[in-house]
Amino acid sequence: MAIGLYLVPLTLRTVTNTEYGIWLTVASFLSWFSFFDIGLGNGLRNKLAEALAGNDQQRAREYISTTYAVLTAIALLLTVLFGMVYRYIPWREVFNAPAEVASDLTILVPAVFLLFMVQFVLQLIITVLLADQRPAITNLISLGGTVLTLGGVWAIQQLHQGSVLTLGVVFMLSPVIVLWCTHLYQYRTTYRNIAPAWRYVRTHLAASLTSIGGQF
Repeated sequence: MAIGLYLVPLTLRTVTNTEYGIWLTVASFLSWFSFFDIGLGNGLRNKLAEALAGNDQQRAREYISTTYAVLTAIALLLTVLFGMVYRYIPWREVFNAPAEVASDLTILVPAVFLLFMVQFVLQLIITVLLADQRPAITNLISLGGTVLTLGGVWAIQQLHQGSVLTLGVVFMLSPVIVLWCTHLYQYRTTYRNIAPAWRYVRTHLAASLTSIGGQF
């Protein structure tokens, strides 16, 4: 909590108020894409909890693998669609940004969109941990992302490289790094026997995952 409170004033000392406002608007825009998980996260949490409670590792692995496969497909589809329309959208007008940050926006928007799509899939490890009744680790993941973000913002301030571009990349890349490291560790140790794999993808399970998730 204290780290989060320190992050805002540090950020405002690193970039201008206008640049910070633009970043908040871009981040809000990205958050809309979270709804494209079509309830799979909640569905996985419930189905996986049942499988783990029954010690059914085969079914647990199928649920995990299927959810990863479907979310990866959604992320790839969204990325392709975004790539098709990106160049035709006047981003400076969309975010009501001044002319001096126009060049940064043309790089920032696709960069953070791609990072968000990676995070869109990687955050499933949090769902797995919650289904396994391990909320303390999810809190550590959140803390790790915040600490890394704080360190990144401090670094660009010290290097005098503060801009809406560098700020956005730091804010989006930090949680991706933490989630990726969590993946590597958890699926090679604790969850080695239920780690996602293509051979365990069962497309017929997708419907049940989304139907349960849609109830939340």
